[in-house]
Amino acid sequence: MDMPTPDYQQFTRMWLDFASKMVTSATNTSATSIPADVAKQLRDTYFQALSQYTEEYMRSPQFLAMMKQTTEATVAMRQQTNEFLAQAHHAMGGLARPDIDSLLMAVRRCETRVLDKLDELSSRIDTLEVDMKVPVPSDEKPARKSK
Repeated sequence: MDMPTPDYQQFTRMWLDFASKMVTSATNTSATSIPADVAKQLRDTYFQALSQYTEEYMRSPQFLAMMKQTTEATVAMRQQTNEFLAQAHHAMGGLARPDIDSLLMAVRRCETRVLDKLDELSSRIDTLEVDMKVPVPSDEKPARKSK
């Protein structure tokens, strides 16, 4: 029966593979055939191996589970802190952030309703103005009242 490898052993094996690739890439060049850009090749090999193993580690189920757990814990702690601060403000007889936020949302809803009604009234007035307009012929002048 296969026993699962502990996380630290998987992590250690991954970094040992990375280190061995780095050593072999440095020793693959012989002293007689050293190209002019050995430093560039070593750097490229190093960054390629580093990015490969880092991406492999960051896509591992263990890392993703840890990140999910950390994010959930952070969100929960933030909520608890906000609740504690709101209770402290209320205990001292002051206003808390949620109180102000809810008041602002109520004002925004009222503002939206008033603006919607104004738009509706404006369109109704426009239609009434169009209906009431009587076109005046351009060749006829309005009659003057005689005294």
